[in-house]
Amino acid sequence: MHLTKSGVHQQNEAKLTKATATLRQVTTLPGLPKNVRSSVWNALKLLDDEKVSLGLRAVNAISSLDGVGQEPSLPSYARVEIWSAVSDLESIRD
Repeated sequence: MHLTKSGVHQQNEAKLTKATATLRQVTTLPGLPKNVRSSVWNALKLLDDEKVSLGLRAVNAISSLDGVGQEPSLPSYARVEIWSAVSDLESIRD
């Protein structure tokens, strides 16, 4: 199955929306370390920047979240949610 450029863009938008919703939910989790919460908010800010392409927004957000999953004080349920969002972002291509 070959997707048109428009179809790929729609899929990327859906992945971005899903990842953004997941990260917004993470910011409300109890027990989230302040440094992790700050990194997640930074990633959300980068994802909302419509001046740059979807692919670049995704890469920038992933970079912002790099290492957050290794935070020893991060609750496991938050770690899984962050990894899920990063996985969605990694699949976005321009």
